[in-house]
Amino acid sequence: TVRCDMVERLASVVWTLASKGPFALTGDAGAGLMSLAGCGADGMADILAGLGYPGKADRDGVLHFSPARPPRAKSKGGKPKQVAGPKKKQSKPAKDTPFAELRNLTVGR
Repeated sequence: TVRCDMVERLASVVWTLASKGPFALTGDAGAGLMSLAGCGADGMADILAGLGYPGKADRDGVLHFSPARPPRAKSKGGKPKQVAGPKKKQSKPAKDTPFAELRNLTVGR
């Protein structure tokens, strides 16, 4: 069990690590994460998966973590760009419904 304030700290550190690319639980960064969570590599892998960073093993069996969903692209102003989804085809209302009459409605200003 990990306290929620520790999860917030872990999430912040992991976000910083992941912003540089996939990372492994090796070296000082991995040791620091496991120390902060108070668990070993297996427990840390479970925590990272819960935070949205699934691990994938390389040829040597070392787990590398990266976000399940890549971060959103930022515009020049620093705010996330709105990603356009697939356009939905607008269906015309049936002719015998009140919504069909709304098409003929004009709003005067």
